[in-house]
Amino acid sequence: MKKIVLITFVIFSIFKVRSQDKILISETENIKIFETNLSLESNGNVWPTIYNEGLIFSSNKRNNKYFFTDFKLYPTRFKTSSKNTTGPFAIFNSEIYFTGLSKSKINLAVYKGKIDEFGIIEAEELPILKLDFSYADPAISKDGNRMIVVANEKGFPHILELIRNRKNEWEKGSVIYISNPQFEILSATIFDENTIYFSSNASSGKIEEVLYTLDNGKFAVSEFVIEKSSFNIYKTIRNNGIWQLPVKVSMFNSEFDDLGVVFKTPKSGYLNSFRYNNSDNIYYFELKH
Repeated sequence: MKKIVLITFVIFSIFKVRSQDKILISETENIKIFETNLSLESNGNVWPTIYNEGLIFSSNKRNNKYFFTDFKLYPTRFKTSSKNTTGPFAIFNSEIYFTGLSKSKINLAVYKGKIDEFGIIEAEELPILKLDFSYADPAISKDGNRMIVVANEKGFPHILELIRNRKNEWEKGSVIYISNPQFEILSATIFDENTIYFSSNASSGKIEEVLYTLDNGKFAVSEFVIEKSSFNIYKTIRNNGIWQLPVKVSMFNSEFDDLGVVFKTPKSGYLNSFRYNNSDNIYYFELKH
């Protein structure tokens, strides 16, 4: 028993030392990027979510389960209400929103639950969202009155705004951004009232392939296949009440897939990226300006 306790203590101590040390691995005139030690936990989509003084993240190295870390002790299991849970969480006080299979088992749905220590209880689908379409990657504002989700209503991936009404119910708001149907949108996050970040594999629109179909004995164009880019971080800003076209945020992007950014403070947070070792890692960043 003493040996087991000693080994456990050593592992915790090593993790504590390594996780608290900020190891600078990249620096430009705009940003510093640090290792978090969570890169060892996964080579899939790790989807960081800020919670209390730490992070909730998923790890396919541990059978796609979720964990919480405060960067002081070894990660603690964060229990979800379904094995089909995927993507980042959105947390406001004791409320937690997440993506899972809908009741139809065909589309994705956004669920609302409560946090019970290190787990989710009383999870139910948001009733305002339609069963015929998919909704994913919820993100909530700091005051808890606005939420955004990635939806595919009418066949077009888009970022949809939800508004909390006086009855504490969610209502559909405006569509913030609509993408070409051949591109994806991931990990939309609310920076402030007028700024949203997200990841997409959108490109300049170069046609990669033309598909044809036979119509009355003649060939007709049925679909254009547009060239896809690697995933990049984009930002869209609302100006005079109108959401502007998204632009790439160069300081967050690399030649590899960059799948999301979340902010702990206005000038620091976490980046989800495939850079450096071609696996999905969580990095800590600090902005210089």
